[in-house]
Amino acid sequence: MKLTKTRLMEIIKEEAIKEVSSEKQRRYMCAMKDKEADERPDGLSKAEAEEMCTGPMKEEELEEKENK
Repeated sequence: MKLTKTRLMEIIKEEAIKEVSSEKQRRYMCAMKDKEADERPDGLSKAEAEEMCTGPMKEEELEEKENK
């Protein structure tokens, strides 16, 4: 599944949690944590990006990967 930057931000806002659901999202958040405020998507703080970069992945995604 290919995610656009806009869709990723929609997912983050919809979920309103500090977990990522894919390695692609994790890598994106790791890149965003080092960006200046004007380079990050609106509403994404440096602390939120850092937490999503290092925090847990959603459990259902991990379970799906284990079952494959």
